[in-house]
Amino acid sequence: MSENNFSGSIPEIIGKLDSLRYLNFSHNVLTGHIPSSLGNMSFLESLDLSTNQLHGEIPRQLTSLTFLAKLNLSMNNLVGQIPQSHQFSTFDNDSYIGNQGLCGFPLTKKCEEGQNPLSLPPQEDDDNEFGFFDGFTWQVVALGYGCGFVFGVTAASTTNSSIIDQSSLLSLKSHITSDPYNILSNNWTSKTSVCSWIGVSCNSENRVIELNISNMELGGTIPSEIGNLSFLISLDMSENSFHGPIPPSIFTMPSLETLTLRNNSLSSGLPVDMCKHGLHTLKKLRISFNNLYGVIPKSLDQCSQLEYTSLSTNNFSGHVPRQIGNLTGLHVLYLGNITHHIKTQVESRRFAQPYNPPRPLTLIRCGIFHPNSLPHVQAHTWTNTWINAATRLIPGLTHRDKRRL
Repeated sequence: MSENNFSGSIPEIIGKLDSLRYLNFSHNVLTGHIPSSLGNMSFLESLDLSTNQLHGEIPRQLTSLTFLAKLNLSMNNLVGQIPQSHQFSTFDNDSYIGNQGLCGFPLTKKCEEGQNPLSLPPQEDDDNEFGFFDGFTWQVVALGYGCGFVFGVTAASTTNSSIIDQSSLLSLKSHITSDPYNILSNNWTSKTSVCSWIGVSCNSENRVIELNISNMELGGTIPSEIGNLSFLISLDMSENSFHGPIPPSIFTMPSLETLTLRNNSLSSGLPVDMCKHGLHTLKKLRISFNNLYGVIPKSLDQCSQLEYTSLSTNNFSGHVPRQIGNLTGLHVLYLGNITHHIKTQVESRRFAQPYNPPRPLTLIRCGIFHPNSLPHVQAHTWTNTWINAATRLIPGLTHRDKRRL
């Protein structure tokens, strides 16, 4: 709907279009405030309100738009401090130029303490809720939306959905506090295709299917937005210094086959419903050498495709759930040095059916369990590799051996 000489204010009711992804009202004669209801459009990926006569402050509700990858509010009469949260920390000066009353990051103009907002022009008459929609009814607009088209925006099925992936990765970048080699800070930019970024691989539809940022000496936290990478098959963030929790959204990813977060400083429990709402295609789970705690979820067996699981060198407690015996495809299970809080009472386990893996099970453990306590595993399937109380006690254990876990 750009360049149509529309006038009036943007109605609050537009926020009810909560599935809209692209909204472009640029180069019109719109006045009034930016409606706070835009913050309800949770799937919005691009918002362009540039070159109008909008005034007032930028609603803080817009910071809840976690999919937003493009924002252009330039050439208006906006005032006040630019909100700082989530995606707003990723936008540059170009998103705000031409608004003399704005201040704060990323602009060079600083906000003064106790600064009063500039005087605002009188508000438009809001009796007509539809403002610039004069000449046609909201029902017509709603009909257009129901048919998959609204405000000249392409339907979701034909949009470039890679913007969702770009937004998710830019959110990850904004949570990086240490990037000593400037790998992400110099390469991950909205001015280039996400598929050209270091560590990113895409499919033929330009959706991100692999993210490998291992061994980059990165530090920071993992944001929940990473769970929006719905086409991701492989995620490797190992050998870095990430801290804080593993976001629950990772455990709902529908296409993930390999999850590698080993050798960081992550500290959280694993969700009790870990494999109930996602990870149904997961084959490799490698979260060793962290500070994870709590019980090992019983729902792990619902990751029914698991072949390789490494939980070693964490702070788990309780029992190893007997449901792991239902993972008939599992052939490598690392439990080494997962702390002596894990109890040894496993001899009473009984399984509904015998454990007959297609390949021998290699159980690398810390001396807590004995093969006889797992009667469902036949003796010939065991590789009796023992890891004592700490990996450092094993003579000749190299860093390469550690990384295998």
